[in-house]
Amino acid sequence: MIEFGLPHDRRLQIQKALVGGRVKEIARAKLSTYAEALLYHRGKPLDLSRHLFTLPLYNSTKKRLLLKCARQVSKSTSIANILITRCCLTPSLRVLYVSPSAQQTRQFSNEKLRPTLKDSPLIAKYFFNEHTCINQTYEKTFLNGSHMFLRYAFLTPDRARGIPCEVLALDEIQDILKNNVRVISESLSAADIVADTNLDQAGTVGVEIQAGTPKTFDNTIEDSWKLSTQNEWYVRCERHSPVHMVDLDDRAIGKAGPICDKCGGPINPLDGMWVRHNPDGEYWGFRISQLMVPWKLREDRWKEQIVWKMENWPEAQFHNEVLGLSYDNAAKPINTADVQRCCFPVAQIQGLNSSRFIDGPTTETRKYQLFGGVDWGEGREEGSIEHGKKTRASFTVLTIGAYVTENLFWTVYQKRYTGREIDPEFVKEDILRLVNLFGVELLGVDWGHGWGVNSWLFQQLGKHKVVQFYHSDNLAERKKWDPGGWKFIVNRNSVISSLLNDIKEGKFLFPVWEQFKEFADDILGVYVDYHSRNKKMYYEHSLDQPDDAMHSLLYARLAADTHLGRF
Repeated sequence: MIEFGLPHDRRLQIQKALVGGRVKEIARAKLSTYAEALLYHRGKPLDLSRHLFTLPLYNSTKKRLLLKCARQVSKSTSIANILITRCCLTPSLRVLYVSPSAQQTRQFSNEKLRPTLKDSPLIAKYFFNEHTCINQTYEKTFLNGSHMFLRYAFLTPDRARGIPCEVLALDEIQDILKNNVRVISESLSAADIVADTNLDQAGTVGVEIQAGTPKTFDNTIEDSWKLSTQNEWYVRCERHSPVHMVDLDDRAIGKAGPICDKCGGPINPLDGMWVRHNPDGEYWGFRISQLMVPWKLREDRWKEQIVWKMENWPEAQFHNEVLGLSYDNAAKPINTADVQRCCFPVAQIQGLNSSRFIDGPTTETRKYQLFGGVDWGEGREEGSIEHGKKTRASFTVLTIGAYVTENLFWTVYQKRYTGREIDPEFVKEDILRLVNLFGVELLGVDWGHGWGVNSWLFQQLGKHKVVQFYHSDNLAERKKWDPGGWKFIVNRNSVISSLLNDIKEGKFLFPVWEQFKEFADDILGVYVDYHSRNKKMYYEHSLDQPDDAMHSLLYARLAADTHLGRF
Protein backbone atom coordinates (compact mmCIF):
# COMPACT_ATOMS: atom_id res chain seq x y z
CA MET A 1 0.00 0.00 0.00
CA ILE A 2 1.17 3.53 -0.78
CA GLU A 3 1.54 5.75 2.27
CA PHE A 4 -0.82 8.73 1.94
CA GLY A 5 1.04 11.74 3.23
CA LEU A 6 3.74 11.85 5.85
CA PRO A 7 2.51 11.26 9.43
CA HIS A 8 3.48 13.99 11.89
CA ASP A 9 5.56 11.73 14.12
CA ARG A 10 7.44 10.34 11.11
CA ARG A 11 8.12 13.87 9.89
CA LEU A 12 9.57 14.80 13.29
CA GLN A 13 11.69 11.65 13.38
CA ILE A 14 13.23 12.41 10.01
CA GLN A 15 13.77 16.07 10.84
CA LYS A 16 15.60 15.22 14.08
CA ALA A 17 17.75 12.64 12.31
CA LEU A 18 18.66 15.07 9.53
CA VAL A 19 19.53 17.89 11.93
CA GLY A 20 21.49 15.53 14.19
CA GLY A 21 23.41 14.00 11.31
CA ARG A 22 21.99 10.54 12.08
CA VAL A 23 20.93 9.85 8.51
CA LYS A 24 21.71 6.12 8.73
CA GLU A 25 18.78 5.73 11.11
CA ILE A 26 16.38 6.59 8.27
CA ALA A 27 18.35 5.24 5.34
CA ARG A 28 15.34 3.38 3.96
CA ALA A 29 13.30 6.54 3.47
CA LYS A 30 12.44 7.67 -0.04
CA LEU A 31 13.42 11.03 -1.49
CA SER A 32 9.72 11.98 -1.45
CA THR A 33 9.70 11.35 2.31
CA TYR A 34 12.72 13.58 2.82
CA ALA A 35 11.06 16.26 0.70
CA GLU A 36 7.87 16.19 2.79
CA ALA A 37 9.96 16.42 5.97
CA LEU A 38 12.06 19.32 4.74
CA LEU A 39 10.00 21.48 2.42
CA TYR A 40 7.21 23.99 2.77
CA HIS A 41 5.03 24.94 -0.18
CA ARG A 42 2.98 28.15 -0.05
CA GLY A 43 3.42 28.40 3.69
CA LYS A 44 2.46 24.80 4.50
CA PRO A 45 4.45 21.57 4.85
CA LEU A 46 4.74 19.80 1.52
CA ASP A 47 2.02 17.12 1.25
CA LEU A 48 2.17 14.68 -1.66
CA SER A 49 -0.85 12.64 -0.56
CA ARG A 50 -2.98 13.99 -3.42
CA HIS A 51 -0.07 13.89 -5.84
CA LEU A 52 0.72 10.19 -5.79
CA PHE A 53 1.56 10.29 -9.49
CA THR A 54 4.62 12.40 -8.61
CA LEU A 55 6.14 9.87 -6.18
CA PRO A 56 8.10 7.95 -8.86
CA LEU A 57 9.49 11.29 -10.06
CA TYR A 58 10.97 11.94 -6.62
CA ASN A 59 11.97 8.36 -5.90
CA SER A 60 13.43 7.25 -9.22
CA THR A 61 16.82 5.54 -8.92
CA LYS A 62 17.36 5.68 -12.68
CA LYS A 63 20.21 7.74 -14.05
CA ARG A 64 17.87 9.39 -16.58
CA LEU A 65 14.44 10.82 -15.84
CA LEU A 66 12.08 12.31 -18.45
CA LEU A 67 8.96 14.35 -17.67
CA LYS A 68 6.70 14.94 -20.68
CA CYS A 69 4.18 17.36 -19.26
CA ALA A 70 1.19 19.51 -20.03
CA ARG A 71 1.27 23.09 -18.77
CA GLN A 72 0.41 23.90 -15.13
CA VAL A 73 0.94 20.41 -13.69
CA SER A 74 3.65 21.38 -11.13
CA LYS A 75 6.51 20.31 -13.39
CA SER A 76 8.86 23.12 -12.38
CA THR A 77 7.77 22.94 -8.74
CA SER A 78 8.56 19.23 -8.64
CA ILE A 79 11.98 19.80 -10.24
CA ALA A 80 12.75 22.56 -7.71
CA ASN A 81 11.72 20.30 -4.81
CA ILE A 82 13.85 17.42 -6.08
CA LEU A 83 16.93 19.61 -6.61
CA ILE A 84 16.67 21.35 -3.24
CA THR A 85 16.13 18.06 -1.38
CA ARG A 86 19.13 16.48 -3.05
CA CYS A 87 21.31 19.49 -2.21
CA CYS A 88 20.28 19.34 1.45
CA LEU A 89 20.84 15.60 1.79
CA THR A 90 24.10 15.19 -0.12
CA PRO A 91 27.05 17.31 1.05
CA SER A 92 29.14 18.97 -1.67
CA LEU A 93 26.64 18.01 -4.37
CA ARG A 94 26.89 19.98 -7.61
CA VAL A 95 23.61 20.63 -9.45
CA LEU A 96 23.21 22.29 -12.85
CA TYR A 97 19.82 23.58 -14.04
CA VAL A 98 19.43 24.68 -17.68
CA SER A 99 16.46 26.17 -19.53
CA PRO A 100 16.28 27.64 -23.05
CA SER A 101 16.20 31.33 -22.04
CA ALA A 102 17.46 33.76 -19.42
CA GLN A 103 13.87 34.72 -18.57
CA GLN A 104 12.83 31.10 -17.92
CA THR A 105 15.87 30.42 -15.74
CA ARG A 106 15.36 33.66 -13.82
CA GLN A 107 11.70 32.78 -13.28
CA PHE A 108 12.59 29.30 -12.02
CA SER A 109 15.17 30.75 -9.63
CA ASN A 110 12.98 33.53 -8.26
CA GLU A 111 9.54 31.87 -8.26
CA LYS A 112 10.36 28.24 -7.50
CA LEU A 113 13.68 28.03 -5.65
CA ARG A 114 13.79 31.25 -3.63
CA PRO A 115 10.41 30.93 -1.83
CA THR A 116 10.99 27.27 -0.97
CA LEU A 117 14.45 27.93 0.45
CA LYS A 118 13.25 30.94 2.43
CA ASP A 119 9.91 29.62 3.70
CA SER A 120 10.99 26.09 4.75
CA PRO A 121 12.00 26.54 8.44
CA LEU A 122 14.29 23.52 8.68
CA ILE A 123 16.16 24.46 5.50
CA ALA A 124 16.43 28.12 6.45
CA LYS A 125 17.90 27.16 9.85
CA TYR A 126 20.24 24.30 9.04
CA PHE A 127 20.91 24.13 5.29
CA PHE A 128 20.56 27.53 3.64
CA ASN A 129 21.45 30.83 5.31
CA GLU A 130 20.57 33.84 3.15
CA HIS A 131 23.33 35.93 4.75
CA THR A 132 26.24 33.47 4.50
CA CYS A 133 25.27 31.44 1.42
CA ILE A 134 25.39 32.66 -2.16
CA ASN A 135 21.81 33.46 -3.14
CA GLN A 136 22.07 34.89 -6.63
CA THR A 137 19.72 34.25 -9.54
CA TYR A 138 22.22 32.06 -11.37
CA GLU A 139 24.09 30.55 -8.43
CA LYS A 140 23.19 29.26 -4.97
CA THR A 141 25.22 27.52 -2.27
CA PHE A 142 24.25 25.50 0.82
CA LEU A 143 25.78 25.26 4.28
CA ASN A 144 26.82 21.64 3.62
CA GLY A 145 28.92 22.66 0.62
CA SER A 146 26.36 21.80 -2.08
CA HIS A 147 26.28 24.12 -5.05
CA MET A 148 23.51 24.91 -7.55
CA PHE A 149 24.27 26.56 -10.90
CA LEU A 150 21.46 27.93 -13.08
CA ARG A 151 22.10 28.59 -16.76
CA TYR A 152 20.29 28.89 -20.10
CA ALA A 153 21.04 27.61 -23.59
CA PHE A 154 19.06 27.93 -26.81
CA LEU A 155 21.12 28.66 -29.91
CA THR A 156 24.42 27.86 -28.20
CA PRO A 157 25.38 25.70 -25.20
CA ASP A 158 28.32 27.94 -24.26
CA ARG A 159 26.78 29.39 -21.07
CA ALA A 160 26.21 25.89 -19.67
CA ARG A 161 29.30 24.23 -21.11
CA GLY A 162 32.03 22.88 -18.87
CA ILE A 163 30.24 23.06 -15.50
CA PRO A 164 30.83 19.68 -13.79
CA CYS A 165 27.87 18.36 -11.84
CA GLU A 166 26.35 15.25 -10.31
CA VAL A 167 22.74 16.23 -11.08
CA LEU A 168 21.68 17.89 -14.34
CA ALA A 169 18.16 19.28 -14.91
CA LEU A 170 17.20 20.31 -18.45
CA ASP A 171 13.89 22.18 -18.37
CA GLU A 172 11.66 23.07 -21.36
CA ILE A 173 13.86 20.73 -23.35
CA GLN A 174 11.57 20.88 -26.39
CA ASP A 175 13.13 24.29 -27.10
CA ILE A 176 16.77 23.21 -26.73
CA LEU A 177 18.55 21.89 -29.82
CA LYS A 178 19.46 18.20 -29.64
CA ASN A 179 23.12 18.92 -30.29
CA ASN A 180 23.17 21.39 -27.39
CA VAL A 181 21.57 18.78 -25.13
CA ARG A 182 24.41 16.38 -25.90
CA VAL A 183 27.04 19.04 -25.21
CA ILE A 184 25.48 20.07 -21.90
CA SER A 185 25.03 16.44 -20.84
CA GLU A 186 28.80 16.08 -20.87
CA SER A 187 28.73 18.03 -17.59
CA LEU A 188 27.83 14.71 -15.95
CA SER A 189 30.88 12.90 -17.31
CA ALA A 190 32.92 13.81 -14.21
CA ALA A 191 30.19 12.81 -11.74
CA ASP A 192 31.58 10.75 -8.87
CA ILE A 193 30.43 7.14 -8.67
CA VAL A 194 29.11 6.63 -5.16
CA ALA A 195 29.47 2.97 -4.27
CA ASP A 196 28.48 3.26 -0.62
CA THR A 197 26.23 6.07 0.51
CA ASN A 198 24.32 6.91 3.66
CA LEU A 199 21.29 7.89 1.61
CA ASP A 200 19.02 5.51 -0.26
CA GLN A 201 17.53 7.65 -3.04
CA ALA A 202 19.21 11.00 -2.53
CA GLY A 203 22.67 9.49 -2.79
CA THR A 204 22.24 8.64 -6.47
CA VAL A 205 24.58 10.81 -8.53
CA GLY A 206 25.17 11.25 -12.24
CA VAL A 207 21.44 11.93 -12.70
CA GLU A 208 20.00 13.67 -15.76
CA ILE A 209 16.46 15.07 -15.55
CA GLN A 210 14.78 16.17 -18.78
CA ALA A 211 11.42 17.94 -18.69
CA GLY A 212 9.22 19.85 -21.07
CA THR A 213 5.98 20.20 -22.98
CA PRO A 214 5.70 18.67 -26.46
CA LYS A 215 5.09 20.93 -29.43
CA THR A 216 3.41 20.63 -32.77
CA PHE A 217 6.58 20.34 -34.84
CA ASP A 218 10.33 19.73 -34.46
CA ASN A 219 10.17 18.29 -30.98
CA THR A 220 13.39 17.45 -29.12
CA ILE A 221 11.46 15.88 -26.24
CA GLU A 222 9.93 13.29 -28.58
CA ASP A 223 13.37 11.82 -29.34
CA SER A 224 13.95 11.19 -25.63
CA TRP A 225 10.38 9.90 -25.21
CA LYS A 226 11.00 7.21 -27.84
CA LEU A 227 13.97 6.03 -25.74
CA SER A 228 12.05 6.11 -22.46
CA THR A 229 9.84 3.65 -20.55
CA GLN A 230 6.85 5.75 -21.76
CA ASN A 231 4.93 5.51 -18.48
CA GLU A 232 1.25 6.44 -18.79
CA TRP A 233 -1.14 7.03 -15.87
CA TYR A 234 -4.04 4.56 -16.11
CA VAL A 235 -7.17 4.97 -13.98
CA ARG A 236 -9.37 2.11 -12.78
CA CYS A 237 -12.99 1.74 -13.81
CA GLU A 238 -14.37 -1.02 -11.60
CA ARG A 239 -17.72 -1.18 -13.40
CA HIS A 240 -16.11 -3.75 -15.70
CA SER A 241 -14.92 -7.30 -15.09
CA PRO A 242 -12.00 -7.47 -15.28
CA VAL A 243 -11.33 -3.91 -14.17
CA HIS A 244 -10.88 -1.63 -17.17
CA MET A 245 -7.85 0.70 -17.12
CA VAL A 246 -8.48 4.09 -18.70
CA ASP A 247 -5.73 6.06 -20.45
CA LEU A 248 -6.12 9.79 -19.80
CA ASP A 249 -6.44 11.16 -23.32
CA ASP A 250 -9.24 13.14 -24.99
CA ARG A 251 -11.57 10.11 -24.83
CA ALA A 252 -11.55 10.39 -21.02
CA ILE A 253 -12.95 13.94 -20.98
CA GLY A 254 -16.57 14.14 -19.85
CA LYS A 255 -18.74 17.23 -19.48
CA ALA A 256 -18.40 17.31 -15.68
CA GLY A 257 -15.20 15.35 -15.10
CA PRO A 258 -13.04 12.43 -16.20
CA ILE A 259 -14.94 9.46 -17.62
CA CYS A 260 -14.28 5.87 -18.65
CA ASP A 261 -13.65 5.65 -22.39
CA LYS A 262 -15.56 2.35 -22.45
CA CYS A 263 -18.76 2.92 -20.45
CA GLY A 264 -18.81 6.71 -20.05
CA GLY A 265 -19.11 6.52 -16.27
CA PRO A 266 -17.12 8.82 -13.94
CA ILE A 267 -13.62 7.83 -12.83
CA ASN A 268 -11.23 9.16 -10.19
CA PRO A 269 -7.80 10.07 -11.64
CA LEU A 270 -6.33 9.95 -8.13
CA ASP A 271 -6.99 6.20 -8.15
CA GLY A 272 -4.50 5.30 -10.84
CA MET A 273 -1.20 3.62 -11.54
CA TRP A 274 1.76 4.08 -13.85
CA VAL A 275 1.99 1.55 -16.70
CA ARG A 276 5.21 1.16 -18.70
CA HIS A 277 4.77 0.88 -22.46
CA ASN A 278 8.47 0.38 -23.15
CA PRO A 279 9.90 -1.48 -20.12
CA ASP A 280 13.47 -1.51 -21.45
CA GLY A 281 13.59 2.24 -22.10
CA GLU A 282 16.79 4.13 -21.39
CA TYR A 283 14.93 7.02 -19.70
CA TRP A 284 12.42 6.61 -16.88
CA GLY A 285 9.72 8.55 -18.73
CA PHE A 286 6.37 9.90 -17.47
CA ARG A 287 3.60 11.76 -19.29
CA ILE A 288 1.68 14.09 -16.96
CA SER A 289 -1.54 15.70 -18.22
CA GLN A 290 -3.93 18.21 -16.66
CA LEU A 291 -6.53 15.43 -16.43
CA MET A 292 -4.69 13.85 -13.50
CA VAL A 293 -3.88 16.85 -11.30
CA PRO A 294 -6.27 17.33 -8.33
CA TRP A 295 -6.79 21.09 -8.71
CA LYS A 296 -8.45 20.57 -12.11
CA LEU A 297 -10.99 17.98 -10.92
CA ARG A 298 -13.56 20.25 -9.26
CA GLU A 299 -16.55 20.39 -11.62
CA ASP A 300 -16.50 24.16 -12.23
CA ARG A 301 -12.77 24.16 -12.90
CA TRP A 302 -13.07 21.09 -15.12
CA LYS A 303 -15.69 22.76 -17.31
CA GLU A 304 -13.75 26.01 -17.52
CA GLN A 305 -10.19 24.74 -17.88
CA ILE A 306 -10.63 21.38 -19.65
CA VAL A 307 -13.94 21.17 -21.51
CA TRP A 308 -13.98 24.80 -22.71
CA LYS A 309 -10.42 24.54 -23.99
CA MET A 310 -11.18 21.27 -25.79
CA GLU A 311 -14.15 22.89 -27.53
CA ASN A 312 -12.52 26.22 -28.37
CA TRP A 313 -8.74 25.81 -28.65
CA PRO A 314 -6.97 24.58 -31.79
CA GLU A 315 -6.66 20.81 -31.56
CA ALA A 316 -2.86 20.82 -31.67
CA GLN A 317 -2.58 23.38 -28.88
CA PHE A 318 -5.06 21.48 -26.70
CA HIS A 319 -3.11 18.23 -27.09
CA ASN A 320 0.19 19.95 -26.27
CA GLU A 321 -0.83 22.27 -23.44
CA VAL A 322 -3.58 20.25 -21.70
CA LEU A 323 -2.86 16.60 -22.48
CA GLY A 324 0.93 16.74 -22.70
CA LEU A 325 0.74 14.92 -26.03
CA SER A 326 2.73 15.59 -29.16
CA TYR A 327 0.48 16.47 -32.05
CA ASP A 328 3.02 15.51 -34.68
CA ASN A 329 0.81 12.79 -36.14
CA ALA A 330 -1.78 15.30 -37.27
CA ALA A 331 0.86 17.46 -38.92
CA LYS A 332 2.77 14.57 -40.44
CA PRO A 333 1.55 13.32 -43.80
CA ILE A 334 2.75 9.78 -43.14
CA ASN A 335 3.29 7.53 -40.14
CA THR A 336 5.32 4.47 -39.20
CA ALA A 337 2.50 2.04 -39.95
CA ASP A 338 2.20 3.43 -43.49
CA VAL A 339 5.88 2.75 -44.19
CA GLN A 340 5.90 -0.65 -42.49
CA ARG A 341 3.06 -1.81 -44.72
CA CYS A 342 5.48 -1.41 -47.65
CA CYS A 343 8.19 -3.46 -45.91
CA PHE A 344 8.84 -7.17 -46.33
CA PRO A 345 7.12 -9.49 -45.42
CA VAL A 346 3.90 -7.42 -45.29
CA ALA A 347 4.55 -6.23 -48.84
CA GLN A 348 6.05 -8.77 -51.23
CA ILE A 349 5.66 -10.34 -54.67
CA GLN A 350 5.82 -14.05 -55.21
CA GLY A 351 9.13 -15.11 -56.71
CA LEU A 352 10.87 -11.83 -55.83
CA ASN A 353 13.16 -11.61 -52.79
CA SER A 354 12.71 -8.04 -51.59
CA SER A 355 13.58 -8.82 -47.97
CA ARG A 356 16.94 -7.05 -48.06
CA PHE A 357 18.95 -4.53 -50.02
CA ILE A 358 21.02 -6.11 -52.80
CA ASP A 359 24.69 -5.08 -53.10
CA GLY A 360 24.98 -5.83 -56.80
CA PRO A 361 23.11 -7.12 -59.85
CA THR A 362 21.39 -10.49 -59.51
CA THR A 363 19.23 -12.69 -61.69
CA GLU A 364 16.22 -10.92 -60.21
CA THR A 365 17.43 -7.36 -60.82
CA ARG A 366 18.41 -8.11 -64.43
CA LYS A 367 14.74 -8.69 -65.23
CA TYR A 368 13.99 -5.00 -64.70
CA GLN A 369 15.16 -1.59 -65.83
CA LEU A 370 16.96 0.00 -62.88
CA PHE A 371 16.92 3.71 -62.07
CA GLY A 372 18.89 5.74 -59.54
CA GLY A 373 18.42 8.84 -57.43
CA VAL A 374 20.98 10.97 -55.56
CA ASP A 375 20.34 13.67 -52.99
CA TRP A 376 23.59 15.47 -52.26
CA GLY A 377 24.54 16.39 -48.68
CA GLU A 378 27.48 17.73 -46.69
CA GLY A 379 27.87 14.79 -44.33
CA ARG A 380 26.71 16.89 -41.38
CA GLU A 381 25.08 15.00 -38.48
CA GLU A 382 23.85 17.96 -36.42
CA GLY A 383 21.74 20.98 -37.25
CA SER A 384 22.39 24.45 -35.91
CA ILE A 385 21.19 28.05 -35.96
CA GLU A 386 23.73 30.85 -36.29
CA HIS A 387 22.81 34.51 -36.71
CA GLY A 388 19.25 33.44 -37.49
CA LYS A 389 20.33 31.13 -40.34
CA LYS A 390 19.37 27.46 -40.13
CA THR A 391 21.82 24.74 -41.11
CA ARG A 392 20.32 21.26 -41.25
CA ALA A 393 21.79 17.81 -40.81
CA SER A 394 22.54 16.44 -44.27
CA PHE A 395 24.07 13.38 -45.97
CA THR A 396 24.42 12.18 -49.54
CA VAL A 397 22.10 9.23 -50.22
CA LEU A 398 21.94 6.98 -53.28
CA THR A 399 18.81 4.97 -54.13
CA ILE A 400 18.50 2.36 -56.88
CA GLY A 401 15.13 0.87 -57.77
CA ALA A 402 12.83 -0.49 -60.44
CA TYR A 403 9.16 -0.81 -61.35
CA VAL A 404 8.27 -4.49 -60.92
CA THR A 405 4.67 -3.86 -61.95
CA GLU A 406 3.08 -0.80 -63.51
CA ASN A 407 2.46 0.81 -60.11
CA LEU A 408 4.89 -0.94 -57.74
CA PHE A 409 8.41 0.44 -57.25
CA TRP A 410 11.01 -1.86 -55.68
CA THR A 411 13.83 -0.19 -53.74
CA VAL A 412 16.69 -2.50 -54.63
CA TYR A 413 19.52 -0.64 -52.89
CA GLN A 414 20.13 2.40 -50.69
CA LYS A 415 23.31 3.86 -49.25
CA ARG A 416 23.96 6.83 -46.97
CA TYR A 417 27.50 8.24 -47.09
CA THR A 418 28.71 8.80 -43.54
CA GLY A 419 31.92 8.81 -41.51
CA ARG A 420 35.06 8.63 -43.64
CA GLU A 421 32.96 8.22 -46.78
CA ILE A 422 31.62 11.79 -46.79
CA ASP A 423 34.59 13.04 -48.83
CA PRO A 424 33.18 14.39 -52.13
CA GLU A 425 35.83 12.63 -54.22
CA PHE A 426 34.97 9.27 -52.66
CA VAL A 427 31.21 9.92 -52.96
CA LYS A 428 31.20 10.68 -56.68
CA GLU A 429 33.54 7.81 -57.58
CA ASP A 430 31.53 5.35 -55.50
CA ILE A 431 28.21 6.49 -56.98
CA LEU A 432 29.68 6.12 -60.48
CA ARG A 433 30.87 2.62 -59.57
CA LEU A 434 27.47 1.55 -58.26
CA VAL A 435 25.57 3.07 -61.18
CA ASN A 436 27.75 1.12 -63.64
CA LEU A 437 27.68 -2.03 -61.49
CA PHE A 438 23.88 -2.17 -61.39
CA GLY A 439 23.49 -1.00 -64.98
CA VAL A 440 21.33 1.99 -64.04
CA GLU A 441 19.33 3.21 -67.02
CA LEU A 442 18.89 6.81 -65.84
CA LEU A 443 20.18 8.62 -62.76
CA GLY A 444 18.10 11.42 -61.22
CA VAL A 445 20.10 13.97 -59.23
CA ASP A 446 19.48 17.05 -57.14
CA TRP A 447 20.33 20.17 -59.14
CA GLY A 448 20.31 22.54 -56.15
CA HIS A 449 23.37 21.11 -54.45
CA GLY A 450 26.11 19.04 -55.98
CA TRP A 451 29.51 20.75 -55.63
CA GLY A 452 29.60 20.80 -59.46
CA VAL A 453 29.60 17.01 -59.39
CA ASN A 454 26.57 16.82 -61.70
CA SER A 455 28.73 18.15 -64.55
CA TRP A 456 31.30 15.46 -63.76
CA LEU A 457 28.56 12.81 -63.95
CA PHE A 458 27.48 14.16 -67.33
CA GLN A 459 31.05 13.70 -68.56
CA GLN A 460 31.37 10.19 -67.16
CA LEU A 461 27.93 8.83 -68.06
CA GLY A 462 26.70 11.09 -70.83
CA LYS A 463 23.81 13.54 -70.68
CA HIS A 464 21.35 10.86 -71.74
CA LYS A 465 22.14 8.93 -68.54
CA VAL A 466 21.67 11.78 -66.01
CA VAL A 467 18.64 13.99 -65.38
CA GLN A 468 18.62 16.92 -62.93
CA PHE A 469 15.65 17.98 -60.82
CA TYR A 470 15.17 21.37 -59.22
CA HIS A 471 12.45 21.90 -56.58
CA SER A 472 10.36 25.06 -56.92
CA ASP A 473 7.82 26.30 -54.39
CA ASN A 474 6.19 28.67 -56.88
CA LEU A 475 5.81 26.65 -60.09
CA ALA A 476 2.19 26.66 -61.23
CA GLU A 477 2.35 23.40 -63.18
CA ARG A 478 3.76 20.06 -61.99
CA LYS A 479 6.95 20.23 -64.08
CA LYS A 480 8.75 22.42 -66.59
CA TRP A 481 11.78 21.57 -68.73
CA ASP A 482 14.68 24.03 -68.63
CA PRO A 483 16.83 23.25 -71.70
CA GLY A 484 19.49 25.82 -70.79
CA GLY A 485 20.09 24.26 -67.38
CA TRP A 486 19.40 20.74 -68.65
CA LYS A 487 17.00 20.14 -65.78
CA PHE A 488 13.39 19.63 -64.86
CA ILE A 489 11.91 22.31 -62.62
CA VAL A 490 9.29 20.50 -60.54
CA ASN A 491 6.56 21.65 -58.17
CA ARG A 492 8.05 20.62 -54.82
CA ASN A 493 4.76 20.14 -52.96
CA SER A 494 3.24 18.18 -55.82
CA VAL A 495 6.02 15.61 -56.25
CA ILE A 496 6.56 15.08 -52.51
CA SER A 497 2.82 14.70 -51.93
CA SER A 498 2.66 12.15 -54.75
CA LEU A 499 5.54 10.14 -53.26
CA LEU A 500 4.10 10.12 -49.73
CA ASN A 501 0.59 9.28 -50.91
CA ASP A 502 1.92 6.35 -52.95
CA ILE A 503 3.76 5.03 -49.88
CA LYS A 504 0.49 5.26 -47.93
CA GLU A 505 -1.23 3.34 -50.75
CA GLY A 506 1.40 0.59 -50.70
CA LYS A 507 2.99 1.31 -54.07
CA PHE A 508 6.54 0.58 -52.87
CA LEU A 509 8.49 -2.54 -51.93
CA PHE A 510 10.96 -1.93 -49.09
CA PRO A 511 13.17 -4.49 -47.30
CA VAL A 512 12.48 -5.68 -43.76
CA TRP A 513 11.85 -2.84 -41.31
CA GLU A 514 15.07 -3.49 -39.36
CA GLN A 515 17.13 -2.80 -42.48
CA PHE A 516 15.00 0.00 -43.86
CA LYS A 517 14.37 1.94 -40.61
CA GLU A 518 17.51 4.08 -41.00
CA PHE A 519 16.14 5.43 -44.29
CA ALA A 520 12.50 5.38 -43.16
CA ASP A 521 13.36 7.90 -40.44
CA ASP A 522 14.10 10.43 -43.19
CA ILE A 523 10.59 9.91 -44.56
CA LEU A 524 8.88 9.92 -41.17
CA GLY A 525 10.72 13.09 -40.13
CA VAL A 526 8.88 15.15 -42.74
CA TYR A 527 6.00 17.31 -41.51
CA VAL A 528 3.65 19.86 -43.03
CA ASP A 529 4.03 23.49 -42.04
CA TYR A 530 1.70 26.32 -43.01
CA HIS A 531 3.14 29.75 -43.70
CA SER A 532 0.43 32.29 -42.94
CA ARG A 533 2.36 35.09 -44.67
CA ASN A 534 1.94 33.65 -48.16
CA LYS A 535 -0.82 31.17 -47.25
CA LYS A 536 1.08 28.15 -48.53
CA MET A 537 1.79 24.67 -47.23
CA TYR A 538 5.39 23.43 -47.11
CA TYR A 539 7.05 20.13 -46.34
CA GLU A 540 9.68 20.65 -43.65
CA HIS A 541 11.98 18.56 -41.48
CA SER A 542 13.76 19.28 -38.21
CA LEU A 543 17.31 20.60 -37.98
CA ASP A 544 18.68 17.30 -36.69
CA GLN A 545 16.62 14.87 -38.78
CA PRO A 546 17.79 14.63 -42.42
CA ASP A 547 15.31 14.02 -45.25
CA ASP A 548 17.92 13.00 -47.83
CA ALA A 549 16.77 9.38 -48.16
CA MET A 550 13.26 10.55 -49.02
CA HIS A 551 14.54 12.88 -51.75
CA SER A 552 16.90 10.22 -53.07
CA LEU A 553 13.94 7.83 -53.39
CA LEU A 554 11.93 10.60 -55.01
CA TYR A 555 14.62 11.30 -57.63
CA ALA A 556 15.01 7.59 -58.43
CA ARG A 557 11.30 7.23 -59.14
CA LEU A 558 11.15 10.53 -61.04
CA ALA A 559 14.03 9.26 -63.20
CA ALA A 560 12.06 6.07 -63.88
CA ASP A 561 8.88 8.02 -64.69
CA THR A 562 10.82 10.36 -66.97
CA HIS A 563 12.45 7.49 -68.90
CA LEU A 564 9.18 5.57 -69.20
CA GLY A 565 7.21 8.63 -70.30
CA ARG A 566 5.08 8.68 -67.17
CA PHE A 567 6.18 12.03 -65.79
